[in-house]
Amino acid sequence: MNFEFGKDVRQPPAGGKYVDLAELSLSGSLMPSVPTKLAIRYSPPMLTIVYYFEQNSLDLYYHDINLDSKMLKTESADDVVSHLYLTEAYYFNPK
Repeated sequence: MNFEFGKDVRQPPAGGKYVDLAELSLSGSLMPSVPTKLAIRYSPPMLTIVYYFEQNSLDLYYHDINLDSKMLKTESADDVVSHLYLTEAYYFNPK
């Protein structure tokens, strides 16, 4: 997975898409994702995961994760990572 720091991650680059996973899950067409990049924004704190679905590696998708500034200041790095693994399990699934 590649990392990009300080990029404006609010809008996906040309050709990228945002996907509503709840809609896909309810329709039964949710498939495993493969992360390729992680973009980090500092203000406001946000991660954007760039990924593709296993069955089509040509289409890239983007998922924004807003980070709570208070949590980042008061919790340990391990606690923040554990929180992300729980709340964003679909994207951070190591399988």
